[in-house]
Amino acid sequence: QRRPQCGMEIAAAGLRLGLRRTASLVRAGPGPSACAAAAAAATRTTTTPWAWRGRGFAKHASNRAKRSLWGGKDVRFGNMVSHSERKTRRTWHPNSMFKRLWSDALGHFVRVSVTARVLRTIDKVGGVDEYLLSRHVKGVEDPKLCRLVDRVRTARRALPPPPPPGGE
Repeated sequence: QRRPQCGMEIAAAGLRLGLRRTASLVRAGPGPSACAAAAAAATRTTTTPWAWRGRGFAKHASNRAKRSLWGGKDVRFGNMVSHSERKTRRTWHPNSMFKRLWSDALGHFVRVSVTARVLRTIDKVGGVDEYLLSRHVKGVEDPKLCRLVDRVRTARRALPPPPPPGGE
């Protein structure tokens, strides 16, 4: 296998590996000085997973996202572009709703704001108690939700252990 020679080949090799191109790679262009710039930039390339980019995962969480079970999603901002390419600011909101979810540990309903995606995850892991105590909860900083997690955790400790599967 031959080594890449110019900046564009190094950039293409980085894309095949799932690496993000840096701005110096894009500006370098073809040519003898581009190889040195691209080689230097290839060492600075970060490995951010492609699935996280542009899919609603925000680095800064809004206050609404901190008070809710949105699974890392948040309000996104962008432009609405008309046929004449006039740009108007707009927002994309996550598909969130207030739901009453039954907590087995607490023995009553818990009213929280959740997204449709988190509802599917709650069903998958086996209930709101398992979801709150699992690693799936992202970015929750609200004191109310933290108290809810603590209440579920202490109620879980007070419950007797479940019987072993398949045994009598």
